[in-house]
Amino acid sequence: MYAQQSTPSRMRELLELTGRWHSTLLDRRRPLWEVRLVEGFRDDRFAMYGKVHHALMDGASALR
Repeated sequence: MYAQQSTPSRMRELLELTGRWHSTLLDRRRPLWEVRLVEGFRDDRFAMYGKVHHALMDGASALR
């Protein structure tokens, strides 16, 4: 699992952060997926962001 920590304090910051991650192409020299852990929310909450290249699964199998 590839993880990166950040500390957004509000939902808007989380959406901006995930928007930047989603608009960045995956590095083809690395696995064609990534998972990022985002910590720093109140009450010890966290968020996870995942991105998978479409070559690894098609839309129908991703929903199963």
